Amino acid sequence: MGKTLIITEKPSVARDISWCLGGFSSKQGYYESDNFLLSWSFGHLVEIAAPEIEGGKWTPEQLPLFPQFILRVTERGQEQFAVLKTLMHQADSLINACDAGREGELIFRYLCLAAGCQKPVQRLWISSLTAESIRAGFQNLLKSNDFDDLYLAGKCRNEADWIVGINATRTFSIVQRTLFSVGRVQTPTLALLVQREKEIRNFKAQSYWVARAVFESKLGPVPVKYIGGEAGKILVEAEAKGLREQVAGKPAVVVEFEDKETIEPPALPFDLTTLQQESNERWGWTASHTLEVAQSLYEKRKLITYPRTSSRYVTPDLAKTFSRRLQAIGCLPEFSQLVQDLPGFPRFASMPETTRNVINEQKVTDHHAILPTESIPPPGLSGDEGLLYRLVASSFLALFLAPARWAERSLVVECAG
Repeated sequence: MGKTLIITEKPSVARDISWCLGGFSSKQGYYESDNFLLSWSFGHLVEIAAPEIEGGKWTPEQLPLFPQFILRVTERGQEQFAVLKTLMHQADSLINACDAGREGELIFRYLCLAAGCQKPVQRLWISSLTAESIRAGFQNLLKSNDFDDLYLAGKCRNEADWIVGINATRTFSIVQRTLFSVGRVQTPTLALLVQREKEIRNFKAQSYWVARAVFESKLGPVPVKYIGGEAGKILVEAEAKGLREQVAGKPAVVVEFEDKETIEPPALPFDLTTLQQESNERWGWTASHTLEVAQSLYEKRKLITYPRTSSRYVTPDLAKTFSRRLQAIGCLPEFSQLVQDLPGFPRFASMPETTRNVINEQKVTDHHAILPTESIPPPGLSGDEGLLYRLVASSFLALFLAPARWAERSLVVECAG
């Protein structure tokens, strides 16, 4: 009986799988055990070749262009692709262990198409690279054809980039009589930057004054702010001084009064976008740097789940792992007492309402929200990895805490008419 070939998106994941499943020996460009062959891609080893368009000069009559798309192996990927192609033809079946997402699906399918491989395929779909998650994933392999639509979505995006780019670039270049690069993503992104730059250049600073006062009452001083004019802004200095003289030493009357309690539940766990936004606000990180650190925590450290997610919710099956995740983050001194003091920890006979709110299978597509894994963080976890891990851990821990509550009192007073 032949072996099953496992293909990962990158060498580091292949190493993790070989360690988790055990029994592998290292070969040239792959690993081998009694039951498996295990090899890897380097991201997009196979890509769409630049379409060949007849004719030298660009003319309107050539448009629109709908080229035939042909796959090619990249220059840097020739050697590894040769290894994969050989292994594909040796194996009886394949397991797609590329990243669980649209690009991972596209990478694997392009490899198979370029190699002419039509062997049976199963899909490994996991959201963290801990040993427990990998083993569970191999015990619950999925049907590859369940992900056909995901592959087609990736293929559509890939080909749309070419179609839009070729036609739009030629159209604008012909009209402008100079090379004018236009892309499906780059041009709308550039438009946002241009619009923002115009707003900055057209902004005209304007001085204004704000009137504040403090009235004495039986309950103590009452600070107030003038709310007339344009959102309380007074554009003429003489008017502001006149208002001050008008109310100085005069009695005031409360005409509106409101007491209310505000309840704010914990924020949902992060997806990639909100994690990038929070990292930028806290530490000034760029989006790319946040992703780089998150990928390191996911791939190398095994401390957080898959970061390239657009969901802030989790599926019901993850609830049984919450206690172990809390125990892991509780190994850090700053979280230890908070975790121990959680009502019902570690068994949680019933989940707090704030935790239940994040469990929503309908709002999880490819991947759930970014969570800490069940792996214990090393005591010396520091630097940017330490900052980002603690941010993810804090957002998860907050789900088990009571909502924030505070009292707000507002009033409107009239003085001197």
